[in-house]
Amino acid sequence: MSPGVSRCLPIFDTRHSVIGAVSVGVLESDLRSEYLSNSVWLFVTIAIAAIFGVIGAAWVTVVIRKRIFGLEPEQIAGLLEEREAILHGVREGVVAVDEFGRIVLINDAAVRLLSLEDEPDLVGTLAKEHLDDVLVGLLDDGDTEQSLALSGERVLLVRRDVAKIGGRPIGTILILRDNTELHTLLRDLDGVQGLADGLRAQAHGFANKLHVISGLLELGRVDQAVSFISHERSGGTLLGVTGRTGIRELEVAALLLMKQTRAEELGIAITIEPDSTLPLLTSRPSAEILRADLVTIIGNLLDNAAEATGAGGRISVSVHEQAAANGAGALVISVADSGEGIPHGLRKRVFTAGYSSKAARPGAVSTGRGIGLTLVKRIATRYCGTVEIGDGLPAAGKSGAGCATHGARITVTLPVSRGDIASAERIESSIGGMP
Repeated sequence: MSPGVSRCLPIFDTRHSVIGAVSVGVLESDLRSEYLSNSVWLFVTIAIAAIFGVIGAAWVTVVIRKRIFGLEPEQIAGLLEEREAILHGVREGVVAVDEFGRIVLINDAAVRLLSLEDEPDLVGTLAKEHLDDVLVGLLDDGDTEQSLALSGERVLLVRRDVAKIGGRPIGTILILRDNTELHTLLRDLDGVQGLADGLRAQAHGFANKLHVISGLLELGRVDQAVSFISHERSGGTLLGVTGRTGIRELEVAALLLMKQTRAEELGIAITIEPDSTLPLLTSRPSAEILRADLVTIIGNLLDNAAEATGAGGRISVSVHEQAAANGAGALVISVADSGEGIPHGLRKRVFTAGYSSKAARPGAVSTGRGIGLTLVKRIATRYCGTVEIGDGLPAAGKSGAGCATHGARITVTLPVSRGDIASAERIESSIGGMP
């Protein structure tokens, strides 16, 4: 018998007794013949599948390499690391927002400029949850020109661009530049210009006074000349501010003197209330910050009041120190003018960044309209203080009881630590050392 494969199984009846057997077998020659007859089709099928697999793999490779610009994985990783290093290394802030308003990219400079260090995982969140309203408004604005915006207490120069792929807009990019230093320099330039104008006005005024003294002496009116000199001897000096009021902080006194002199040349009368009090501040870091903030607040309020009143207007300034029962204290700065005032319906809106009810002055150095009062409000908020708007001085020629006020009065209250106020001994010694 030819070799093959067989299998034999017993047959049982109902009583499980073996009554027979079944044997099944296949010859190896039959198996070989069956295999040989089908092997050709098997190899053809495998070959066709291999050809299609190679073609498909090549096509997928071409498509993927086209999508990744022919780069290898290590090259892609290197480019990503370089992009991240460059993006986070630039000084300008970059914020990219997709068409749904979600932040898709923000670099370290933007996080610092927007004071978002305490808010991790910004990518993927809605921009309006983290950005100021002014910046959110710029995202929807079609204008690509640069504009000034106030974020916190920082002045930013913002440029808006639209990101496109294949001509289709996919989002908006905000490029942020810290303009605080430039804004400060422009304000200083304004101050230097004002100081120069003030010195010129003082020189003109002193020349007139010298002519009066010279004329009195030539007429032999010596007593009147002496009286005139005694009356005018404190005009135009710091003693004119510190001597007639309780303002002992020299930087604030110098600011008030400069603003007074500049306003006088413009035909505006600035009066410092005689009962004003501002003691010397210490040299503590917190006191230095407070000193700079006081100059910023008073300077902005006086500038706004001067623009609101114009020639022939009047401005009243008062600074007071308030003591609290818990040992703390507060500084209250109030500036009132005789301008047109601020309607009740706009008294909240004037603190919105970018809003200004006044037109820009021709030829003036632009430091950004609608920033001054917003900055004052935010500084007061940092101190947990308040800014209130009330009625100011009567219009020119309408003084007296029962007269309707036309100007605005802005009152700023700043809670301060007693440690920032100098001791009484130091205040007395500073007064004694003044000329």
